[in-house]
Amino acid sequence: MTTSQQITQNKTFTEWREPETGIAFVWIPGAQFQMGSGDWDDNSLVDELPVHEVTLDGFWMAKFPVTVRQYLMGVNKGGLSCPAWIEKGGHYNIHTGKSDLFKSLGCSITGDYHPVTGISWDDAVSYAGWLSKKTGLQFGLPTEAQWEFAARSGGKREKFAGADKPDDVAWYASNSNNRAHPVGEKKPNGIGLYDMCGNVCEWCLDLYYRFAYEINEKHNPINTKNGSCRVVRGGSWNYGARDVRCADRGLYVPEYRGNDLGFRLIRNP
Repeated sequence: MTTSQQITQNKTFTEWREPETGIAFVWIPGAQFQMGSGDWDDNSLVDELPVHEVTLDGFWMAKFPVTVRQYLMGVNKGGLSCPAWIEKGGHYNIHTGKSDLFKSLGCSITGDYHPVTGISWDDAVSYAGWLSKKTGLQFGLPTEAQWEFAARSGGKREKFAGADKPDDVAWYASNSNNRAHPVGEKKPNGIGLYDMCGNVCEWCLDLYYRFAYEINEKHNPINTKNGSCRVVRGGSWNYGARDVRCADRGLYVPEYRGNDLGFRLIRNP
């Protein structure tokens, strides 16, 4: 799976830690699963259907969304774009900007171990590219299929990531106190991933297409042709329970940099 160091094994899953940033990854073996909102989910929406069989190759998924501390390493060492909340001269700058979109959230935006927000799709892809070039390994954003398979504890029949109800695994509108929280404070799902539902929405690699599930390839599907917005998954701290389900599909224009929108990485073997 990898020639890199810092692999650990427990009874349930294999982990690997990228030494430069400290990002921890979990190995997710390839498998078939039923993608979409099935009979285990009573809140199905039109774009989550039809349920269809997908086969994925194995991949590494980050245990947590990328944190402020980890992202700023790319800013300071790789010259990447700053998050919107510290962009020099930016409208949303928490010190000098005219908008309070970020500044009203205080340390939930700036804390080292909070998930980074104010990141566009291109910013997230650039971060993955910086880390790939630095390490010689292949990092990227998860596809929709990879994200959902991982969120559902390896394709299990789960409405939320490791639970039937959101409170134990997700920060969402009913329990978040209207802000993001440090990563890893809620329970993990069945394969050791945290914050897959709630806390911050996460960019995916795919373009959003309402009817993607009608035309998806069966093996490692990804939509790169239909649509102009990018998929986001997982919902966030200001979403209701229905919108932090594993099957829920969201979308934003790729340049959007919201106060509840971040990302997590995958690593190809």
